[in-house]
Amino acid sequence: GADAGTLTMPTHPDAEIQALLTGDAATYQRVQAGGSAWSRGSQYGSRAVDYAREACKVLETNGFLPDAGHRVCCAGCNDGLEVEEFARQGYVAEGFDLDPEKVRVGQALGLKVKVGDLAQPPFSEGIYAGVFCSHTLEHARDLVAACKALAALLLPGGALYLVVPVEPAFPAHNPAHTSFITSPQAVLQHFPGWGLLEPRQVNNPEPQAILVLRKPEEATT
Repeated sequence: GADAGTLTMPTHPDAEIQALLTGDAATYQRVQAGGSAWSRGSQYGSRAVDYAREACKVLETNGFLPDAGHRVCCAGCNDGLEVEEFARQGYVAEGFDLDPEKVRVGQALGLKVKVGDLAQPPFSEGIYAGVFCSHTLEHARDLVAACKALAALLLPGGALYLVVPVEPAFPAHNPAHTSFITSPQAVLQHFPGWGLLEPRQVNNPEPQAILVLRKPEEATT
């Protein structure tokens, strides 16, 4: 892992997005709610389910077997489609999202989902075998705080599964992308000392990085 002293919070090159980072919370939340696709019935959702299934295999590899009461938290869970998939695979799944409308859909389907921000998840720390975060970290208003909060959710030895678009190759101007992630290292620097499977980049269809990290058994978040 990178040394914690290398942490950076770059100014976003897009002036409109930078204004969201420094503006009021209500405007930020409104833009985020309008800037993300719905999971159900979309290609985006189908990919999220595929990633969730892969994350389940990672959990099994780390000794967190299904149907054994292990808990998974989906950060930025949208309308709950990925929460549903983790539950189908045998995990105790819950999640949170910033958009109340999407959360209401998940709740209506009986899923344990809540409204919450990446930097302040509405669930207890240190209880999850896995945290799943697909196409969400780029929406963080404070990337450092978001990474710290995700790390805190995990049990020692727990797995963090991240999917993030790689910019500026990612097609661009999306005001909802308030964290400027130019490479895997822009994220990995916030998890010093964590175990890591080899990062990989896929085009699905745009460039995105898949990062799978393991929290140290004796870790500080």
